[in-house]
Amino acid sequence: HRRKGHARLLEYWRLHPRNHSPEHVQNGGYGTDHEYGTAILMAGGLVKKAEVHADWPGLKSKDLFEGQDLNATVDARSVYCAAMATCFDVDFGYMRRHAFWDEPLTDLTEQLFKV
Repeated sequence: HRRKGHARLLEYWRLHPRNHSPEHVQNGGYGTDHEYGTAILMAGGLVKKAEVHADWPGLKSKDLFEGQDLNATVDARSVYCAAMATCFDVDFGYMRRHAFWDEPLTDLTEQLFKV
């Protein structure tokens, strides 16, 4: 299902992770709490379509991680692995084994990218 003769990576490609939380407090390690929920902005020629791809559980306390932070419902590593597999024109499983230590990641290649 890969494009025959796929020679160029992308005209423009960017993955930009962001953390979001209602509070920033000092933790026991004397650092800043870096939250839990994540959003990734993707742009480029291989991105399938403009959309929000997420499971949105809501903002009620029961839906938040530890009752206060947005809950990460999509593992960002799954997005990164799918993006790398698409750009380098290799199988998702190959990329997962060799770049992500064979972690149990969800293959989002078909959902997110033109392949």
